[in-house]
Amino acid sequence: GYQRRVHGNAIGEDFNQVDEEVLKAIKAKMDLEFEKKRVKKGDPNWKYDVRLDVPPPVEDSGWDDDD
Repeated sequence: GYQRRVHGNAIGEDFNQVDEEVLKAIKAKMDLEFEKKRVKKGDPNWKYDVRLDVPPPVEDSGWDDDD
């Protein structure tokens, strides 16, 4: 499992259950984290058209089952 954090970014936390203001705050925090890690054209480690071979998943996610 994972350690649940109230209104954090823990995997599995259901953001559909929070009110609109809390959701806006969560999204703003996620946007800030994304921008910190984003590699932009002109950055020293920027590369054009990076492609990776991704290994198969270790465990079944269950979110894309066609039941």
